[in-house]
Amino acid sequence: AVRNVGVRLWLDPPQRRIYRDQLGNLPIRSPTGRIMRLSTVAQVRFVAGQSELTRNNLAQIVPVTARISGGHSLGAAITEVQRVLARPGLIPRGVYYSLGGQYKQEQAAVHGM
Repeated sequence: AVRNVGVRLWLDPPQRRIYRDQLGNLPIRSPTGRIMRLSTVAQVRFVAGQSELTRNNLAQIVPVTARISGGHSLGAAITEVQRVLARPGLIPRGVYYSLGGQYKQEQAAVHGM
């Protein structure tokens, strides 16, 4: 069975610079100690992703920001974001979201009264 596994590679200092077409030739060590090329065990694909790894309480996070335009209110925008994010299958299992920024500040002010 084929399984997709996301990985990050760290390179030793002498190999800090590598070109995309060279990634498949990177030597890796198997659990048994055998050295092989990455392309032997993986299909290298390039996808858009986050530029840095951010953590909060040891959990990996991806901060997303937005500007509300076109005369929309913050409440209407948050309602639409929540509606879209509630679609079944949109967010993988084990992944969650939380809303912050101005919305979080307003919620804290309302609940603090």
